[in-house]
Amino acid sequence: MSKQYYAVVSASKGYQPCLSAFINSFRIHHKGQGLHMLIGDCDLEQAFKDKYEGDDITWIPIHSDRGHIWATKFERFRIAVEQTEAVVGVFDADMYVCRSMLNFWKMAEAGFIVGGSNASNIRFGANWNESYQMEVPEIYNTKTITSVPTFMDIERDGDIWGSIYEHKKDTNAGADFNLLNIFLAKLDKLDRVIPFTAAQFTGVHQGKYGYNQ
Repeated sequence: MSKQYYAVVSASKGYQPCLSAFINSFRIHHKGQGLHMLIGDCDLEQAFKDKYEGDDITWIPIHSDRGHIWATKFERFRIAVEQTEAVVGVFDADMYVCRSMLNFWKMAEAGFIVGGSNASNIRFGANWNESYQMEVPEIYNTKTITSVPTFMDIERDGDIWGSIYEHKKDTNAGADFNLLNIFLAKLDKLDRVIPFTAAQFTGVHQGKYGYNQ
């Protein structure tokens, strides 16, 4: 590991039970692996933070006049791009970890963009321009990233998260993961995308796609 590996997650007070599961499971599966959690703190209770305080966590206060949902969804991208000499994985607060994910950080450091996918293929184009308040490239994306966690080397690819954050801050237009895929195309990075299913990330299989096979 030549760069610092960070996991970024944001939460408001209502998500504290979920964040507890994330922190506990992250620690179980990554102990001694040199990973650090950066937690966007949107009015979390001090007693909660005291309970989980440790050398592997940095609490970062976040706020938005647009409300807690906006703050927790988009301020995490700002937190990610502000890291230097770092590879960052962005997570949701209602996730928990079932195995070590260290290799995903290593893949991102090696030059890939790694993210969760539900195998969607999306046809982007000019018909998106008005609703997204930007020029959307004409492309049929067969490498669509549809969920976190998503891992990137900040020096190489942090402009993706930075572009999403600035676009939302300026226009508040567009859904977060559609914007991710649009900027992957606009910034000519799709060739380095490796999508994984949620089951491959977490080890959790759902319904007929796991239990009945």
